[in-house]
Amino acid sequence: MDFLNVVDMVIVGAIMAAMEIIKSLDKEKKLCRLYPLFVALLGVAAALFKANPFTWQTVGYQVMVYVAVPSYIFKFGKTTIMGK
Repeated sequence: MDFLNVVDMVIVGAIMAAMEIIKSLDKEKKLCRLYPLFVALLGVAAALFKANPFTWQTVGYQVMVYVAVPSYIFKFGKTTIMGK
């Protein structure tokens, strides 16, 4: 396993952990409509910091990884494991 793949997995896990913290702080579920936006913003921020070399292709790829993967993992876990 490549070190950069481990770093990508850690970043994806950090985005998911940050979303779980945000969800736990939102007791009244007032921000539930904005959860996908928060994932997107965290993913774009991570992509901007991680992209090397800083071209639109690498930033675009990183945005796809850091926005799509946490969203898909969350949706997969919610529908299959939790049965919701």
